[in-house]
Amino acid sequence: MPKNHNKTIAVSGFTLIELIVSLVLLGIVVSIAGMGIVSGLNVFQASRENIHISQTASLALSRIHRELQEMVDVIGFESDDSSYIIFDTSSGKRQAIGNHDASIFLITQLGSTVETLVESDYRNARKIIGGVGRFRLEFNSGYTDGAAVEWDPNVHALEQLSTVKTEIGIKRSLTGLSDLSIHLITHPRNINSYGGASPAAVDTGSLEGPYCFIRHADPLHQFQIWPPALVMAVGCLLSFLCQPIPRKKLTHEKSGSVLIGVLAAMLLFSALGAALIQMVGSSSFGQAGVSLTTKTYYLAESGYRYAASQFLRAASKSEELGKLTELNGSDYQLSNQNLKFHLDVFAYFFVVNGDVTAGSTSMVTNVYGGLPPGLNDLYTTSPDGDNGFIFIDGIGSREYTSVSWNKAGEGQNHSGKLTFNFDSGLPNIQANTDISFALKTGGATQTLNRNGDLIYDPANNMAALFPDRNAEISVGGHVYTYSRIDRVNNKLIGVTDPKDVNMPSRQVQASTAIQLRNFVQLHSRGVYGSEADNPIVAREIRYYIPLPPSDASGEEKEFHERFDNDGLPAWNVLEGYGGPSDPQHQVESIDGDNALRVKSTDLAPATQAIESLITLKWDDPLVDMNLSDSLKFSGGFLSYNAQVKIGFQRDTRRPGHEFEEDDTDFPKYYGAGITFRLDPIDPGNLLAEGYNSYGISFLRANMFNGLESDPPGPYEYYDNIKDQLVPMYDDAGTGEEVDMNNENIIVLWSAKPGNNFNWMAYKKISKNIYMLEDADYGNWILAGDWSPTFNSYNNSTMHWYSGSTTTGTLTSPDIDLSIDRAGNALDDIGRPALEFLTYNRTLSSEKQIQIWDKTTNPAEKWDDLYSLDSNNTSGKWIIRRIDLNDYHDKTIKIRFKYTHQSGGEGWYIDDVRINWSWPVHNSGLLISVKEAASVAFENGQYEIYDGDIIIGGTSGATARVNGPAILKSGTWGDTTTPAEGILTITNLKPTSSTFNDGESIFVLGQSLAATVKTGGFRARDNFLKAYYGSQAGFGIANSDPLDSERLAYPRNPSALEWPGKDERRWAAEKDFFRLIQWDAVNNTDFVANSFSAIMTKDDISLINPVDYPRTIVRSNTWVTDPDTFPELVIKTNKASLNRPELGLHTFGKGSTSVYFDDFGLNALFQADPKITTPPIQE
Repeated sequence: MPKNHNKTIAVSGFTLIELIVSLVLLGIVVSIAGMGIVSGLNVFQASRENIHISQTASLALSRIHRELQEMVDVIGFESDDSSYIIFDTSSGKRQAIGNHDASIFLITQLGSTVETLVESDYRNARKIIGGVGRFRLEFNSGYTDGAAVEWDPNVHALEQLSTVKTEIGIKRSLTGLSDLSIHLITHPRNINSYGGASPAAVDTGSLEGPYCFIRHADPLHQFQIWPPALVMAVGCLLSFLCQPIPRKKLTHEKSGSVLIGVLAAMLLFSALGAALIQMVGSSSFGQAGVSLTTKTYYLAESGYRYAASQFLRAASKSEELGKLTELNGSDYQLSNQNLKFHLDVFAYFFVVNGDVTAGSTSMVTNVYGGLPPGLNDLYTTSPDGDNGFIFIDGIGSREYTSVSWNKAGEGQNHSGKLTFNFDSGLPNIQANTDISFALKTGGATQTLNRNGDLIYDPANNMAALFPDRNAEISVGGHVYTYSRIDRVNNKLIGVTDPKDVNMPSRQVQASTAIQLRNFVQLHSRGVYGSEADNPIVAREIRYYIPLPPSDASGEEKEFHERFDNDGLPAWNVLEGYGGPSDPQHQVESIDGDNALRVKSTDLAPATQAIESLITLKWDDPLVDMNLSDSLKFSGGFLSYNAQVKIGFQRDTRRPGHEFEEDDTDFPKYYGAGITFRLDPIDPGNLLAEGYNSYGISFLRANMFNGLESDPPGPYEYYDNIKDQLVPMYDDAGTGEEVDMNNENIIVLWSAKPGNNFNWMAYKKISKNIYMLEDADYGNWILAGDWSPTFNSYNNSTMHWYSGSTTTGTLTSPDIDLSIDRAGNALDDIGRPALEFLTYNRTLSSEKQIQIWDKTTNPAEKWDDLYSLDSNNTSGKWIIRRIDLNDYHDKTIKIRFKYTHQSGGEGWYIDDVRINWSWPVHNSGLLISVKEAASVAFENGQYEIYDGDIIIGGTSGATARVNGPAILKSGTWGDTTTPAEGILTITNLKPTSSTFNDGESIFVLGQSLAATVKTGGFRARDNFLKAYYGSQAGFGIANSDPLDSERLAYPRNPSALEWPGKDERRWAAEKDFFRLIQWDAVNNTDFVANSFSAIMTKDDISLINPVDYPRTIVRSNTWVTDPDTFPELVIKTNKASLNRPELGLHTFGKGSTSVYFDDFGLNALFQADPKITTPPIQE
């Protein structure tokens, strides 16, 4: 058969088109692959650099964080690009961290006096990290109104340093990228920080950038290749291009399209490979490893936190003590078998094992936890084999003769017993009483200053039983901390009050007991690895921890009511005379801020007194000021401070009300203020049934029917204010009538049911612009025989005298009544008046006060202001007051003109001044209510301070001093004129105890301090002080609480201001109030006249501290006593209070033109017993 020559012939080559396409695609593949490889290499290089940076920075920041966290004091710092910080460590060394030569160094060998760094300090320093482009330190003291408050050591105390923010800029030399900025925020833990909000957290978004090791998942950085969607699109395109090319009469067994398909596959895999390189690189540098040392550090930290949580969760003192023993010597394994921590707890206090009867000469105590390291030999026998000192809680220091350790006596929840032996018998001591070791101060009186040193007596080597650092001590009942103990020089270093950044200086007598308060040392050891591992990595941290005392000290709490809630949920709102639809009070916006507006009163204005009253729900969670708790904390005595601002807005709804002037909102008659010790007869019908209370008010009233010639009241329909609130009496000394009708006054009053109100004390309020003359200035012009003199009629100061037989004048310099001493305008704030002291021993002589209005009459022109015609037969200097309101914006001169006619001795003048009536509108009124027992003392040898624990020498009574001693005469420690005064005291033990006449008063742990005067103990009184301030301020603020010059205290302040307990610490920057010196009190010092009765049922006294006379009113009319208030229960340290206690009131026709704002309540409560001085670690 012939061969078929028409068969298909196999193709063995490529067409030109196929070759061209292949070459093009190959070029594309090579380009893309190259891009991927280059990108991957860049990523790898950047990743490697970031891994190195992250690991290096992690170690460096960890070290910086640890050093700053554990420092105990900041000595000096710089915050620029060459930042450094010099600080003291818990071990007493001075170190520094600083930036030098593009590196950060830790300097561990600084002299103890170094306060700034120089270049030579870096020579032997340890480099923490190199390649640093920037190093900054930022110190913050909390966070206010959205901004960090910079900590300034010249302004803030160390305890107010809340955070240190560290910023490091690390150079990236391999990639040439910008510096990598890393931030670190550290909370120092060893400075007793008061805390405060941290600086704003660093937003990681601000750290974005290529290969940032904090934020490494950036989808937009410059080295990233096309996203997978683009790769898929290329794949689809190539799939289309790779379709076979049809060839006529050819089979598909051999085709160039195969090559194209292979190339396409190569392209896809190249793209995917490049992407994978990026992914692998991106994840690699995110795996910054943490060193094993760091792991063990945090394991040790975990051990401390676990121990703290176990202790703080304990439900009772016995459970707390048991936890100390349970934790001691324990290992705790984490779920990862290679991680664990070990705890050792060493207690520096003991607890009495059982009741000790009086006369016993030995005392057995339980030891909880372990014995402190290195002290076993000292516990086995007494220190130095001799006697020593312990402090018995509630009793004081005692000297023991020997001590023995009984390990065999260990119980289930304690590790053993210590038995102390004594030469003399002990008093009764209850089981579970705390016992601690004690030192004695050195042999001389010391002045203890903030962060100062306290020298102790090294006898008996008792200092060996005190912790090395960060312990709390009690000296004379005051709690302090010390930074560390110097056993070489026998002193406690860095002693300070942990609760008072403005700790005052105090005198400490020789041989005063220094009590070590409850303290533990915790050793926490973090361990990584198992016994089979070689090596095991471990890190131990030691914590020095003052424990919370069982009698936790007090802390102040505050309630600030801005009246921003329309529903007034914190208040009990009463109905007005219009019924339920007529509430007495509601919230209104006044001058841009909300306030509490008085809308109605209890009765319609008619022929009777009217008032409004709103009471505080102090036990409401919104207020969070449960006064029962404060009562309990003080052992059944209730004290607090309350304040409010009082303003006026004309009530146009009620015609007929009189106002001071037609164009003002100031009512002619008004009364408004704070009611306290409020106890209603019927809380549901409070005003109708009456109530027991005190009150303090701004007041202007009139007892007469418009005319002073009218007979006395009750003419309450004229001003609708109770007549008994207006002081009007005859002075017992001069016989002159005192009349406060139509005067702006502050009045302290008391109320009883049956409409029985009485004023207790009053103050006529005015501004002392400046004293023009007190005869010491010598800036007046004298004519005739006017001359300075002294010692006339019991006036020992210099004063002016004229006895001329001719006319003589005493002329003032120019007086500008438009501005105050500081140059502030005095527009619309009140009425100016001339006041002076006069003593005239004349017969028919003519005595005139004249004025020259220089603004109106530039040429000299004198007008008569006032004439004195009568002779003074009282034998006393008399105050005269002359209104100058017609000259309130003028420049004037004043002169006293004396024309002698016949007989008499002459005319005496002193203390000439211009007073300006107080601007009551929007002024603040504050009452300080201190309820306390009291002891009048004499022979004061050692100064007794607020917070001291005092003990009666024969009675054995103990009490805590509440506030500074009220010194009435003498000087502490002066044997010729020793101190004499009054101590206000609370927390009496036993609660029914008294201090006996003539017995010695000892301060706990110290020698004789004073002696009780005969009849000196009083069981319960209210000690009342009052203050007032203004919205605009006046003059130049200063450290005098009695003068009229103040800082402005406007409505809606960012924070309320409170005067401190001790006026001796008054400071210009806190000069917002004026302490009231009362003009008179309503007691037997005054004679009743036909207009005013004396309060015969009240025990009222005016206390006169030597530095601030006439400032304290003592009264026991209304006290929180079980005999007065049956609902009050004081038993086994439990107390409850069931009455309104506080309210805001108004009196009279002007009531509905009154509003209140910025009510504040401040009281002392028991501090959280779980909070104490923070631990430090090393």
